[in-house]
Amino acid sequence: MAAPARRRRPVQLFRIASLLLPSAVAWEVASMALQRTPLDEAVAHALGPLWLATVGALLARGVDARVRRGVPWLDAFDVLTASGTSMAWTGAVAVLGSVWLGWASLSVVGLFGLCTLHVVALWTLVRACGDDPWRRASLSRRFAPATAVEGDPVTEELRLAAPRIPAGFRLFASGRIGPRWPVSRYVVQAADSSGEVVLESEVGPAVRGAHDAEPLEVWLQDVLGLCHSPRVREGAAQLVVRPRPARIEGARPVLQGGGHAEEPRTALRMPTSGSFRLREYQPGDDVRRIHWLRSLTAQQIVVRLPDELPPDRPAVRLVLDTFHPGLLPGPTSLSCRAPEDLIDALVRVWLGVGRALVDRGVRVTVVAVVGAEGELAPVRRPLHRRGLAQAEGLGARVRWQGALPLVELLTDEPSIVVSHRLPVDDVEDAARWVVVPGGIWTEAPAPLPRASAFRHAHPAGSPDNRPSRRREERARWRRERADYDAFRVLCQHSQARGVGHLIARPAGPGQVRLEPVP
Repeated sequence: MAAPARRRRPVQLFRIASLLLPSAVAWEVASMALQRTPLDEAVAHALGPLWLATVGALLARGVDARVRRGVPWLDAFDVLTASGTSMAWTGAVAVLGSVWLGWASLSVVGLFGLCTLHVVALWTLVRACGDDPWRRASLSRRFAPATAVEGDPVTEELRLAAPRIPAGFRLFASGRIGPRWPVSRYVVQAADSSGEVVLESEVGPAVRGAHDAEPLEVWLQDVLGLCHSPRVREGAAQLVVRPRPARIEGARPVLQGGGHAEEPRTALRMPTSGSFRLREYQPGDDVRRIHWLRSLTAQQIVVRLPDELPPDRPAVRLVLDTFHPGLLPGPTSLSCRAPEDLIDALVRVWLGVGRALVDRGVRVTVVAVVGAEGELAPVRRPLHRRGLAQAEGLGARVRWQGALPLVELLTDEPSIVVSHRLPVDDVEDAARWVVVPGGIWTEAPAPLPRASAFRHAHPAGSPDNRPSRRREERARWRRERADYDAFRVLCQHSQARGVGHLIARPAGPGQVRLEPVP
C-alpha cells in the first residue's frame, strides 16, 4: 500500500509524549514517596518494566521504519488515539493523587489504566506498526455506476484482499470522493483476516463533475480504541457525474430579440449577381419569380432564385459563461458551497435551454471552456435530440475559470449566452442573455443545531459533542457565512444592461422558468 498519511505535527508530538511522559512521572513520584505503601510499591515495580519495554519497542520500531521502509520516525511512534492519550494522563493523575492524598483506591485505578495502556501499546508496536499487515494486502475501489447523472444514488464498493488483522484489532477505512461529498467509513473485523472482503455503502446523491476520488485512509486499531497503526492512503478512483438538464418553461422568447435567430438572413452576394442566379421553371415555383425577359430569350420559362436564406432551421451558438476570477478553486477560494452550487445551476440551465431549442427545430452548437489549469480552451459540440450525452459529458468537466473572458467566445453568428451576470458592454449586448443569478440559486449556510447544558447538538456518545469539535464547528460556520457574504458581493454587477434579456428562476424540482429581466 501507499506511504503513511501526514498528520499535524504539534498534535502528533503531544500524543507521542503522552505515551511515555505520564507513566514516567507517575513512576518517579511513586518511587520517591516518603511513606511508601504496598500500592506505591506495586506501582513502582509494575510501571518501571512496562515503561522500559515500551521505550525499547519504540526504538526498534523507529529504526525498522526509517531503515527498512523509509517511513518518518514520528509516524512510527504515533500510536495513541485521543482516548489513549486521555487514559494516559488520567492514570498518571490518579497515581499522583494517591501518593499526595493517601487515597489508596486511586492507585488501583491509575495502575490498572496505565498498565492496560502499555500492554496495548506494546502489542500494537509489535504486531500492527510494521509492514506485515500490508505486505500482501491490496485494496481496490470502484463506483456503481461509473458514470452517473446528477442527483442519482451512487454506490461505493471496496474490495480488500488478504488483509492481516492481528488478534484484538480491527481494520478501519475512511475517505470521501470530494469536498462536497459525505465521508464514508468502513470497518473489518479480525475474523475476516486473510480473506477477501467486499464492502458497499451509499455515498449520497451524485454531485456534478469529473471527480478524482481522494484515496482512503486505512489503519488498524485495537478493540479498546487506545492505539492505532500508522495510516496509509490507498484506493484512488474516478467518477464522472453528468449534469441533469433542467426543463425550461418559456423558451420561445430566447429566439427573439437579441439573437435574431428567427429572422431571415440576407445572402452575401455581389450587387449584380442576383439577376444571374436563374434556373428553369419547375412545378410549384412561385410565378411571381418568373423572369419574362430571360424566358423570351431562352425560349423557356426561367425563374429567379430568392436573395435570402429562409428561416426554416435557424442556427444559434449557446455559450456558457464561466469566467469569474474571484470564484476560482484553490487555497484562497471561498469555503462556502455557493460557488459550486451556482456553476451547477448554470450548467443545468445551459443544457436545458439547448434541449428546449433543439425540440423547436433549432440547430444548436454548445460552447464552453474546459481543460486543466493553464490548458483551458473553448470546446464546441453540436447538440442533437438523440445525442445529449456528449454535451452532458462536456458539462461534467466545466468549472470556474479566469483565463478566457466571454468576448473571446462570441462571434458574428447569432448567440445565446447563459451567464451568472448581465452584459456590460455593446459587444456582449449583441447576444441574447439568460441570466442565472447567484442570489436566487444559492443559499446561505444552514444554522448550527442548538446545544445547551442539558441537550447535546449531536446524538449522545458522538465525538462531535466534544467542546473542541464544537468550537471548530462554530469557527467553520462563521467562516462559511463570511465567505457567502463575500460571494454575494462578487456576484453583484452595478453597470449592467438588462433590457431585452431573460432571467432563469426555479419553478419546481428540475424545472426552470424564463422571465424578462425587470
